Amino acid sequence: MCDNYTMELTDIRQSDEWSEYLKLYGWVSYKLSSGAVFRVGQAGPLRFGKLHRPAVLGTSEVAELQELAKKCKLTSLKISPGLDSQTVFLEQAGFKACVAVDLSPSTLVVDLELGEDELWRSFSKVCRWAINKSQRAFDRVEILQSPTRKHVEDYYRIVASRGAKKGFYVQSLQDQLRKVEVFKDKAFILNVYTKSGDILGTKLFLGFRDAIWYMHGGITDRGQKSTGGYLLIWESIKRFKTLGYKVFDFESVSDTRLKKLTKSWAGYTGFKLQFGGKLVVYPLPVVRYYGLLSILNPLV
Repeated sequence: MCDNYTMELTDIRQSDEWSEYLKLYGWVSYKLSSGAVFRVGQAGPLRFGKLHRPAVLGTSEVAELQELAKKCKLTSLKISPGLDSQTVFLEQAGFKACVAVDLSPSTLVVDLELGEDELWRSFSKVCRWAINKSQRAFDRVEILQSPTRKHVEDYYRIVASRGAKKGFYVQSLQDQLRKVEVFKDKAFILNVYTKSGDILGTKLFLGFRDAIWYMHGGITDRGQKSTGGYLLIWESIKRFKTLGYKVFDFESVSDTRLKKLTKSWAGYTGFKLQFGGKLVVYPLPVVRYYGLLSILNPLV
């Protein structure tokens, strides 16, 4: 499965649930003839369109997008391709590469169709040691499907605190609540605790079709000194496998093409790499400007 990940699975940003979530920010969603979801947002007089990792994108889809750009009176249209081959059609239509990414440009995916023993062997020695250490300490993992508002608020306090300490941008509580609300039973919060009940870390996952995405997470000061985070991921992999998901998507890792942007991701990239998996590198986005902003096209 993972060898053909980008061809066989549809990105979560192409889901109807994601469209519902983005209504929080005033985005309007449209569907192309191919079923790909295209969205339009506005900031003052600027109207911008975005298309994120469509499964299908050829000359007919590009032509349809151009018509929609006129109909919606867009000032810009940015596309994040799902496959390298899609960039050819976009370049022919006048789109130019840009480095202002909307999505994580690279990810790490784990094939959940593998057996538990095979998955375990694919982990690094450090990872296996860390999981065993956490188990010996009698750490335990709590799995919350369709979490309540209280669950989200408890999770968010840890995520926001960690973000403030590390200088990371953290989306609002309202944002996280909206994601959980629209994804319903495909939303999961996992917590890891010490034997005595002190929380070490927490993570939010969202599922769409055959894949589960690791969306956000945070750890406590005590969790930073423990190996509970490794146990949390291992238990989540096992649970999502039993629920029928085929791919576990870590969502973001450092990317050598964008060293400045992803430099601060090194810590959690190293953590994710301990779980084996396959590195997936997406094409960088392309953009085209319209109307008065079309003078920017030669400058991109």
